[in-house]
Amino acid sequence: MIKKININSKKLVKFLNNIDKDFSENKSKKNTPWKYFKLKNFFYFYFILKGEIIGSIVISNHKKNTHINFLYVLKKFRSKKIGHQLIEYVEKISTKKIISVHVFKNAKKVKVFYKKNGFQMVKSYKKLDEFIFKARKFNQNVYKEKILLYKQR
Repeated sequence: MIKKININSKKLVKFLNNIDKDFSENKSKKNTPWKYFKLKNFFYFYFILKGEIIGSIVISNHKKNTHINFLYVLKKFRSKKIGHQLIEYVEKISTKKIISVHVFKNAKKVKVFYKKNGFQMVKSYKKLDEFIFKARKFNQNVYKEKILLYKQR
């Protein structure tokens, strides 16, 4: 079941504590993406199984796209289509025709996951130019370490 949960939920704290070392920066509510909880264009959804959070997706809506800011599934629940279901949920609720995500260049498994879910690399795509400009303004180094993938519906 996918639903929203309050940022101060004990279930969320437990989930964050179980995040892998590779994502240690995301374990604190003071860091990305949790620190943007009060922004109107950010939305937080959780995959709940037997009363516990086992996955999360954080999205932000922009002029022409919905952006996946964070997608995480606890290690023992990976390869069970949880991430796929979270993406499908976003596709279902999004009013935008384009869904995008930044992925670290060296994250091979992550890139494979998104490609299996219909995403492709942005080389040149006019509809995302404004978003790319905003992303660079927000973080000058974003495209030194990451690539932008998108899926058009």
